[in-house]
Amino acid sequence: MGHNGAVALLDDFAASRPADVVRRGNEWFVDAAAAADLIAEAAQKNVKVLGLDGFLVGDTGIYPALSRIADFSDDTLDVANRKALALLAGEWANAPDGDDQMHGEATGRYMLSVVLEG
Repeated sequence: MGHNGAVALLDDFAASRPADVVRRGNEWFVDAAAAADLIAEAAQKNVKVLGLDGFLVGDTGIYPALSRIADFSDDTLDVANRKALALLAGEWANAPDGDDQMHGEATGRYMLSVVLEG
């Protein structure tokens, strides 16, 4: 699909579900509860999920969960997207906390940076 296709996929998802996407600069954050839908759309369009990163996104800052970094770049498209969905349904189903190497004052909405091939 190429870079423009991955960007178009994110643009379309954000346009159809504006409450589920926050854009800060060049970074896109997708509500964790909506990320599986984005991954399903990517799979339908043969776009591979290269990685996921977990964050708490608040009014005063963006806080990374350092233990919530997943890299699927060495996997095939089907395996990568399946692994991403399994992670969201399993280990990453709940918002990160202090056990996830978060800043002590981290607050906000549980969101993910979804890196798509392109």
